[in-house]
Amino acid sequence: MRAYSRDSILAIEGRVISGDPATAFDLMRRAGSAAYRLLRAQFPSARRVQVLCGSGNNAGDGYVLAALAQSEARTTGIEVEVIRVGNLPKPQETALIAYKEAEESGVPIVTSNNYELRADVLVDALLGTGVQGAPRPEFATAIAQMNASHASVLSLDLPSGMHPDTGSASSSMVRADVTISFIGAKRGMLTGLGKAATGTLIVDRLGLSQSDFQGHTGQALISWAEVKSKLPALDVNAHKHGLGHLLVIGGDTGMGGAAIMAAESALYVGTGLVTLATRQEHVLPALARCPEVMLLPLESTPFEREHSAPKMNYNAVVIGPGLGRSEWGARLLTWAAASNLPMLVDGDGLALLREDINHPAVITPHPGEAARLLGCRTQEVSQDRFAATERLASRCKAVTLLKGAGSLVAAPNSSHDHIDICAEGNPGMATAGSGDVLAGIIGGFLAQGVNPLDATRCGACLHAAAGDLAAGSMGQRSLKATDLLEHLPELLRELG
Repeated sequence: MRAYSRDSILAIEGRVISGDPATAFDLMRRAGSAAYRLLRAQFPSARRVQVLCGSGNNAGDGYVLAALAQSEARTTGIEVEVIRVGNLPKPQETALIAYKEAEESGVPIVTSNNYELRADVLVDALLGTGVQGAPRPEFATAIAQMNASHASVLSLDLPSGMHPDTGSASSSMVRADVTISFIGAKRGMLTGLGKAATGTLIVDRLGLSQSDFQGHTGQALISWAEVKSKLPALDVNAHKHGLGHLLVIGGDTGMGGAAIMAAESALYVGTGLVTLATRQEHVLPALARCPEVMLLPLESTPFEREHSAPKMNYNAVVIGPGLGRSEWGARLLTWAAASNLPMLVDGDGLALLREDINHPAVITPHPGEAARLLGCRTQEVSQDRFAATERLASRCKAVTLLKGAGSLVAAPNSSHDHIDICAEGNPGMATAGSGDVLAGIIGGFLAQGVNPLDATRCGACLHAAAGDLAAGSMGQRSLKATDLLEHLPELLRELG
């Protein structure tokens, strides 16, 4: 699957229709029919369905669905009703044909504003991809009532009120249980606020051929099944020194677990050697947890005298897990940057990052950390995650992974259309230490010689896939970061 911008979807649709009203209505009929089939498949026990229609083509899809439901009512037992929130479609609009067909088929159509939502399933056909700006008051009221209802919600094309490119809303948007997106997925539905509002996403291309998408490649939805081929296979003569040596730096007083998890996860992905540079107090716990990790105790004495800057006996550096924001952590960051090795900066390392340390190969911020780096509010990052990721990659001159629902990966100077989306993962992964495990996975790939962009893409997808396997076996609510580790071997097994 690929994800598309609003402009691309409208251009593809316009190319297919080419100004022909008959083709336009045929496409609308296909959309409404696909939506009706999905309604029957996803909600087989539904007996009362209300379709909330606006006045544009999105409403036309809803009218087609309602007419089909009415025509099969005797067989299915479904009672369907249309609530017309917007005005009648204009005479020149294709949706007017669909409206008349629904009316002639006997679908009850409520035109009063004093409607009551009392259905098993509400079909959201209010506002489509072409609508921009805040919903008018009558639509905002309908959206609020749908969200307050106990009924299941099926959105047509995208949840009403959502911006298709960012997934955010200027005021309010429908929170759907299922969304069927026509022609292609809209990129805003796959990350952040949009992912939550979309619910289960189903894409129906409405029979369009690949040639119809010519010139509109969209954005890649990356998954572990796709990106794992970027990782090197094990050579029969492999030895530990040839499989990379990663230095993990972190674990200030009281925060040793973060650095230990990062180091251990690097071993799980095949890194030959891992050294953990941390406070002396964390040495014994680290050895007890993972004796395969080598330890470099770093205390408050000047590092420049006691330890030279990391040399080429390391292949990559991860700094940040549990690093803290004291002088100890700040000096370690300067110390690590002096190595000029591929460096992943995460967690507290991002808070300490300065313009004179213009060295990271990969940064992995969550929205709050991204906001600090960009000098804006977290809400601004969440409103347009694509723009924030693009700005971060450019400003830090580093491959950027913006974490969260639908993580985004961008190379330096990437445009919006070249930001990858990792749509896997689940809410149970929003737990302490999950990001530290991710940092160790990516750092391990960096140490093995994988380029920063592929290491980040592979790491994000492997981490998400492991999280989904863990949630499948124990549920999301009880998930711990270390639960992901036991699922890494089965995902990596086929690579050797």
